[in-house]
Amino acid sequence: MVNHSIQTEISNKVKQGCASGILNSPDLSFSPETDTALLLNYDKDNHVDGKNANKLYLQKKLDLIQNSHAPLLFWPSRLDRVQNGSQLFATILYDVVSKYWDQYMEIVFIADGEFQNTMREIVENFNLKNRVAVCRFDETLWHLSYGASDFILMPSAFEPGCLPQMIGPLYGSLPIAHNTGAIHDTIDQLDIDNNTGNGFLFSQFNSNGLYQAIDEAMAFYCIPRSVKDCQIKRIMEQSYARFNYSITAAYFHQCCMAAGFQSIPFFLKGIDWIVLFYKF
Repeated sequence: MVNHSIQTEISNKVKQGCASGILNSPDLSFSPETDTALLLNYDKDNHVDGKNANKLYLQKKLDLIQNSHAPLLFWPSRLDRVQNGSQLFATILYDVVSKYWDQYMEIVFIADGEFQNTMREIVENFNLKNRVAVCRFDETLWHLSYGASDFILMPSAFEPGCLPQMIGPLYGSLPIAHNTGAIHDTIDQLDIDNNTGNGFLFSQFNSNGLYQAIDEAMAFYCIPRSVKDCQIKRIMEQSYARFNYSITAAYFHQCCMAAGFQSIPFFLKGIDWIVLFYKF
């Protein structure tokens, strides 16, 4: 997606310590404490009650089985054929739902794109209507799904600077994602023993890798409630500290100073993500 000569130039400057990438941050409207799309607002201390209430509310709205214990996976990105890995999930969708049928697994797509009809055909052909909802993009449903879901699906082929994998952990919804691009920079494999990580990653871009990451997420979902809740609370707290405009702005300012600017120049203001070259 990026011209090879530009890739080479950026790579060389990074190796020389002459370039720096700045991650975007979620909009301030993405907070389970204040999000008006949620039925019940919550924070890290009462996320269990909040997510259960929002899950039941979303299930009712989408005609899914209403069960607060059902693991709910949310697809937040466009259902395209190039970037977001739609084809990987389409290949295993029925198998995944079937494997976790007795656990009442549910999957919600709030996304437009050419693969939307494919997902709907799978739902129709395998009679998954009360387990899988495929919806056109809707801003309110999109916000609600973060608050209702347990995991977000991001099997992207590439990600230059995405946001859903940062928004999800703010709401206690953990990413299941391909370890690439901005996902690599923001998501670490969950390690309960060492009390680190915030999601479930796979490195090989194929359906088997995605399936394995989903299995790992489901293994986490089934651990004792007290252990799981402690991890989600930690992830929410760390995400608030890590994914915010203050951190982005501070690093942006630092890069501008390193580039020789005394203040952020007018032609850079308002840019969400940029690579600065400051030593030639």
